[in-house]
Order: sequence, then C-alpha cells, then structure tokens
Amino acid sequence: MKTSGETILVVEDNKTNRLIAKSLLEQEGFSIILADDGEKGVAAFLENSLEISLVLMDLHMPVLNGYDASLRIKEIASAVPIIALTADVVEAGQYDKAAKMVHKEKSSSGSIAA
Repeated sequence: MKTSGETILVVEDNKTNRLIAKSLLEQEGFSIILADDGEKGVAAFLENSLEISLVLMDLHMPVLNGYDASLRIKEIASAVPIIALTADVVEAGQYDKAAKMVHKEKSSSGSIAA
C-alpha cells in the first residue's frame, strides 16, 4: 500500500519504537515527523498542522502523557485522527476516557477518530 506522501506525526518516548514506526511507515511512502514526548508532539503538530493527516500517540510518556496531548491536538484540529499506541496494560479508567473520546468523535462525524 504505497501512499502519496501523506504526513504522520509519531509521538513515542521509546527511541526504538519511534525508529521502527518511522522505518515501516516510510517504506509505505509516508512522510514522518517524530516527537519523543507529548509536549513536543503538540508543538510539532502546531508547527506542521496543515501537513499532518494522522497522529500515532503513545499513551504513557514523560512531560505530557498521550491522553492530554491528544486532547490538546483535538482542540487545535478536531478532524485529525489520533491512534493511541501503548505496550502497557491500560487501566479501566484510562480506557474509558479514551473510548469516550472515540465514541464522541464517531457520533458527531459519522466516522471513527480518536
């Protein structure tokens, strides 16, 4: 599935995971912007919001977690989809919070976006 150069923001604090995501997505033709914490992710989104068509967001990061970073990005551009990434078990309360974000976006626009 080669793409026409759409841009994806990958926000992930683990360097190995960032590099793997970058490598795999670039092989498919995507342009990648990397950030290593939620605060830098929000800043990168602000700088490149017109180009970014998708955000891949780790949930558990230092400085600003993925939940709060996602909410800030949604305040800037509610239509940009955000896909949560995590290797951790998500606690029930956090899962509910993320699920409500997805449900709210799905019900208001007809398509799923977190």
